[in-house]
Amino acid sequence: MADMLKQKGIRTSVVTTASYYKTYESLAETADGDMFLMTGDFCDEMFGFICYGTPKMNVVIADNIVSGYFKEPLVKGGDCDTDGDTLSDSEEVDWDNVKEVHEDGTYELYTWKELCQKSRLWFLEVEDYAGGESNPLFELMGGIEVIPATSNPFSADTDKDYYPDNRDEDILDTNPMYIYDAGINDSGFHKGVSVAVKESDKFTDGKLTVNNSESTAKYSFTRRPGDFAYFTLKPDAVSYYKFTNKANVAASVTVSYEKGWGLWEETVYVDPDSNGTYLLERGKEYTIEIYGDGYSDYGFTAEQDNWVYAPDGGVWEANDGEPLSEYKPIKQYYITPKLLADSLYTKIDNDFKITTIYTQKDLENVMKSLEPELRSQLREEINTFLTAGGFVVLIMDVSSHEKYKILKVVSNIITVSGAGMLGSERIEDLYIEHIEDVLKEGNLHICYSTYMTKYYNNYTPWTTERYIPKIQFDIAGSVNDSLSYRTVQDACGFPSFDNR
Repeated sequence: MADMLKQKGIRTSVVTTASYYKTYESLAETADGDMFLMTGDFCDEMFGFICYGTPKMNVVIADNIVSGYFKEPLVKGGDCDTDGDTLSDSEEVDWDNVKEVHEDGTYELYTWKELCQKSRLWFLEVEDYAGGESNPLFELMGGIEVIPATSNPFSADTDKDYYPDNRDEDILDTNPMYIYDAGINDSGFHKGVSVAVKESDKFTDGKLTVNNSESTAKYSFTRRPGDFAYFTLKPDAVSYYKFTNKANVAASVTVSYEKGWGLWEETVYVDPDSNGTYLLERGKEYTIEIYGDGYSDYGFTAEQDNWVYAPDGGVWEANDGEPLSEYKPIKQYYITPKLLADSLYTKIDNDFKITTIYTQKDLENVMKSLEPELRSQLREEINTFLTAGGFVVLIMDVSSHEKYKILKVVSNIITVSGAGMLGSERIEDLYIEHIEDVLKEGNLHICYSTYMTKYYNNYTPWTTERYIPKIQFDIAGSVNDSLSYRTVQDACGFPSFDNR
């Protein structure tokens, strides 16, 4: 049959099981055909068969065998690079284990069986090739000539760990892909300056994207379906991380690190918190394992997640078990201008009534108790600031409405206007001594910190307004993004005014 196919120039293809290997090998030899193993790089072999004019060659790397086509005939010292990994085909061949090399660069080869026997001295394996005898294909292919190689000349990534052979520290063993922690450091966001893309200090196949408008810095990777993929990450500081597996079937993420040494070494797994983020320690080397099934490549992203959006203020509190000291805060209150105004009520000899006005409805309620002439004057002045998106604190003399002060707050800037004899020193009495300087600078978003020793409690500007960091002084904390004026009064010691 094979002779008839050859005589008539008929081409056909057959897909069969390994048990028929010998049968179809004989048919292929008779008909001058080719065979491709489904267990190898089938697509690459077919591409080479279609595009290259060289014969198919069998290459042995350690105890594995692969088949493929060189772009140009292989010669020792040649500069052809079939797989494009910047290593020439000649550089990837183990010429010391080639049977004979001629002066013109041509060569003669051992069979796979001969190569395995040559690699063993009595019961000792002196070369990696000796293990080939345990390969399932050895019985079928042991008699064919093979090229011994240190890496796969038909693939730019011999061990398929996504490191190209010319950048791989261990070509034959898989290595976890590197994640550059400084590249995804999100501590610079929400501070009014742009965060630039940082170039990784080691090879990584991930794409780093920094989006300042969304305050994100993340690495994106693409992985093959049906395979486990591994990454390594060593945090520069205590941080929360978000790992996203975008596979649509059987997606999983596992984070772990090694503890102990030698016989006492064990793998410790890190559980995510309720938000799906992982709290990782400074300087510890973590391995991230992912898996995704399906019919197409899938994505994986890695980023830090150290901020909480809290437009109405919030509270950061150190987690239980953290190493605390009297010099590190155990709780911090992030106070917005609105909460500050709501909380700063005091009785000054019962002489003044204080009202905070945020909306037109608030304004009209205040106007009802005023004389028409004063009503018109105040409405016009206050309405201007409400329209601009601010709010107003109105302080009026109880005995005479002609004495008043207006604290106008727009875009974190405070100004004061008013009429009558209400002295500026009385206005200053409204503010607690500790935050007077903060207010004078216009930093109305403030942070009030409490320490184990109350002596150290203090006020500082909230410079990342609307965003609260989860990490303070290398301490991981929990953030509650809701805060009431009563909580602020109680925490900060602000006196309250009952007739609001």
